[in-house]
Amino acid sequence: MVAKDGMPFYKFVSSTALRELFKAEGHELPTSATSIQTMVMSYGSLIQKKTIIELDELKKLEKRFSITLDEWSSLRNHRYLNVNLHLFDVKNPKI
Repeated sequence: MVAKDGMPFYKFVSSTALRELFKAEGHELPTSATSIQTMVMSYGSLIQKKTIIELDELKKLEKRFSITLDEWSSLRNHRYLNVNLHLFDVKNPKI
């Protein structure tokens, strides 16, 4: 919600509906926006490490891939960067 919708971390602390939603799914949210931000950033770091491992495995297997970047700004002057990984599969070149 923070990354996709731009929702600020403090909303998870102040919104009783959001807290109840997470609790219903078995998640207990911290009562501090800073603690929630730390959780989100830690999860992002974990995903980043997994991605690096996957790319290293592709390189070890001598797979061919390329990366393209797309940067744009919203009407509110927010900047975004999109990263795409394109993998070339010799056995199935149409993918």
